Amino acid sequence: MSEFADQRAEDMFPPGPYMVMGAMEGLADALRRMALEQIEVMVAGFDEVADDAFLDHKVHLARKAGKRLRGLIRLCRPELGMDGYRHANDLVRDQARLLSAIRTSNVLLKTLDGLVEDNSMSTEGMRELRGLLVQRHDAMLDGLRADSAGRAAAQRVLTELFDCVEVFPSPETYGEQDLGAVANVIESGYRSARKAMRKADRSGSAHDFHEWRKGVNYLRYQLEALRGACGPPIAVLVVELDELSEIVGEDHDLADLLEISHTASLSVPDGLPALVEERSRNLRATALDRGGKAFANKPKEFKRFFTENSR
Repeated sequence: MSEFADQRAEDMFPPGPYMVMGAMEGLADALRRMALEQIEVMVAGFDEVADDAFLDHKVHLARKAGKRLRGLIRLCRPELGMDGYRHANDLVRDQARLLSAIRTSNVLLKTLDGLVEDNSMSTEGMRELRGLLVQRHDAMLDGLRADSAGRAAAQRVLTELFDCVEVFPSPETYGEQDLGAVANVIESGYRSARKAMRKADRSGSAHDFHEWRKGVNYLRYQLEALRGACGPPIAVLVVELDELSEIVGEDHDLADLLEISHTASLSVPDGLPALVEERSRNLRATALDRGGKAFANKPKEFKRFFTENSR
C-alpha cells in the first residue's frame, strides 16, 4: 500500500451519511438508504441545467451514482434473485448509458489537455483536435438540454427503482448489523476482479484492462459503502482500489483519445501516438504492480480478511 494511504483514507471519507453505512446502522436499512440516495443523484443528472460546467458536474455525479448503485444492487443479489438483480441492474445501466457519451467527451478533453501540458506539445494538430473535441462536447450538452422528453423519460424509469428498493433488502435476510450476509458477494467480486487483472496482464488489450477496471470499481464501491461498519484496513483498501481505478481509467481514456483522433476529420497530430503509447505503458506497469499487491490474497483468504475486519 502507498505511503500516504492512511491519510488519504481519512481525507477521502469525511464524516457524513453519504454512501457509507453508519456504525450502528442495520445492514438492510443502510443498503436501502444508500440505494435511494444514489437514485436521487441519478435523477438529478437529467435535470435541465443552463450552465455547461454545472451540467458536466451533474452528469459526472449521476454516472458515478449509477456505478455505486449497481454495486449496491449486487450486494442485494441473494435477496433479489438473478431475475430481479438483472432487471434492476439493467435499468440502472441503460439510463446511465444515456449520459456516457457526454461524460466521455469531457474526459477526453481533460486527457488531451493533460498530455499537452505534461509534454509541452501545444502543436497546431493538437489545437485542431481539441477544437473538434470541444465542438463535439458542446453539441452533446445542447442535445441533452433539447431532449426534454428523453430526460423526463429517464427520470420516470429511475423513479421506478424507488419502489423496487423499498422492498429490499429485508432484515430477515441481512440481519440487523452482521456483514457476514454479504461476505460471499464481496468474495465473488474480489475473485472476478482478480481474474480480470490476470487476463489483462496476459493479453495487454485495452478492452481487458477496461474490464479489469470495472471489476475493481464494483469491489471498491461495495467496500466504500460498508466501510463505516469495518475496521481501518478496509478504508485503506478502498483508497488503494480508488487509486488503482484512476490509473487504469487514465489508460482507457488515452486509448479512447487515440481512437477518436484516427476517426476525426483531420490528421492525427504528430507525436500523439508515441505519447499515448509511452504513457499507457507506464500506467499499465504501475497498475499491474499495485494490482498485484491489492489482489495478492486468494479469494477465500480475502473473504477471511473482510470478515475479520467487519462487525
